[in-house]
Amino acid sequence: MFIIKKITVSLVLSLAFLAAPAKADFSVSPISMILTPDGKASSGVIYVQNTANEPVALDMKVFKRIVDENGKEETPSLSEEEAKNFSIYPPLLSLKPLEKRIIRVSWRGSKEVKFEESYRLFVAQLPVKNFEKQNGKHQVNILMRYGVSLYVSPETAKPVVKIVSAKLLNSSSLDPANPPMMELVFKNSGTAHKNLTYYNLTLESQRTKKKVYYDYKTAPKILGPINIFPGKTRKVIVPWIKDLPKDSITATVEILD
Repeated sequence: MFIIKKITVSLVLSLAFLAAPAKADFSVSPISMILTPDGKASSGVIYVQNTANEPVALDMKVFKRIVDENGKEETPSLSEEEAKNFSIYPPLLSLKPLEKRIIRVSWRGSKEVKFEESYRLFVAQLPVKNFEKQNGKHQVNILMRYGVSLYVSPETAKPVVKIVSAKLLNSSSLDPANPPMMELVFKNSGTAHKNLTYYNLTLESQRTKKKVYYDYKTAPKILGPINIFPGKTRKVIVPWIKDLPKDSITATVEILD
């Protein structure tokens, strides 16, 4: 049997670099934001600061966020109609050396969101010399960008996470380049994402009943951080635990945050 306990919502950090320079010329905080479909919490702010001694030009834009079961992320552009769901002010600005500014992000879409929706708010650095508008569109060449995790989530939304599969892969392999692996599949049947970062893990051989236990300090080092979106599964594949016989296993995860 697979068991999950004590689940709460956590936040996600993400940075995305496009032809990034050796050092960023600006900072962004916070790196995660949750907006509600209605009420005061439907609007929030991020802070951007120029950390250089030269002017910095920034462009702010929201993208969809799609993550498959292997953790691969895609961020396709919003359609023109979908883009109307967000208000970003200002969407484009230039910062003087060491200047700090507030960017307000607001949800303007439906107030009847039932399941949490996931987006990326990209804050992109532009070459100042190319910082201009033509025909109402930004003509830009992106140097670097930060990806802020942006969620639109009902106040009542919560995750419901469990492990639905645990198995051995490559059980008979003697090839060091293709060693035996362990596959765990998590499923979130709730209405909000869950970022697993603080949890205990117990693995048990079904044949010998031998158990291997990892506490919250060591378990994340084995599986790593795992962000599971509502209605989705997340597959984690790691090297087989040497202390376990190579046969069927059960896995128990106790979530502590």
